[in-house]
Amino acid sequence: YDIWAMSDLVEKIKVRQTITEGKPRAAFIVSRAIQNSKLSGEVGAALDDCGLARFKTFIVQRQIYPQSAAEGLSVFDTTHAQALAEINSLTDETIQLLSGGFEHGIISKTA
Repeated sequence: YDIWAMSDLVEKIKVRQTITEGKPRAAFIVSRAIQNSKLSGEVGAALDDCGLARFKTFIVQRQIYPQSAAEGLSVFDTTHAQALAEINSLTDETIQLLSGGFEHGIISKTA
């Protein structure tokens, strides 16, 4: 449902970018993705077609996220290797976005 509703938001961002020399920088982050599901792939493809960048990293729906939050911790206070890798990758991509390291498309560490 979020994908269906995003077209108005994307249009507003694109209009704003047109009159403000590409600002604000914008990219989609997929969170709560179901690992290895057909739907996750379809969501990625739909976002690729919308005209804004998206983060390469998908945050997968994992119990460690709400569990650590309920304990007043972050995922960095755990030893869950996959969740730590996701968040570290997302952090790298966020830094790349904020530093202007991409123009359009999928953000990746190799860009």
